[in-house]
Amino acid sequence: MSRRLDRAGRRTRSRDVRTDVPSPSYRNLVPQHLVDRVFSKFSKHGKPTVSTALEEVVRFLQLGAAAPSSVFFPGDRLMDDIWHALITETAEYRELCSKIRPGFFLDHSGITFEDYLRTKPATEVHEEQVSWLASYVHNYGPIGADSYRHLLLAQALSRRMKATR
Repeated sequence: MSRRLDRAGRRTRSRDVRTDVPSPSYRNLVPQHLVDRVFSKFSKHGKPTVSTALEEVVRFLQLGAAAPSSVFFPGDRLMDDIWHALITETAEYRELCSKIRPGFFLDHSGITFEDYLRTKPATEVHEEQVSWLASYVHNYGPIGADSYRHLLLAQALSRRMKATR
């Protein structure tokens, strides 16, 4: 947690996930037979789409390892389905998480975003989201069009920014 001042000059604590994250591709982290299984299971989406979604799942895990419990899952249904497919291969998923950071394991929860919003103040959730996106861009560069279509968080913040203009 970092310390900063709010508008009234009071000290506040905020999560700042902007950190350097080792960022090897899924190609270097996920065993090939598991990659093949993911591509086969989601073949109706096409290989380029599945490849991008799998890459985004691994990036989510990498950022999650750097700042556990820092943000609600930012992805679309395909990313979530791929995450489920990885998790059901528990031993390989545990190995993947450990490759990202020794001892790391990111649990999956069925909580909805609406329920998540009830667990903390809206300003804290917004701050988490902005911080996660800053960390994403810091580590992986600008969000490309292929990735953007999977990152619901980026889409939602983009809509909010346009609405405030």
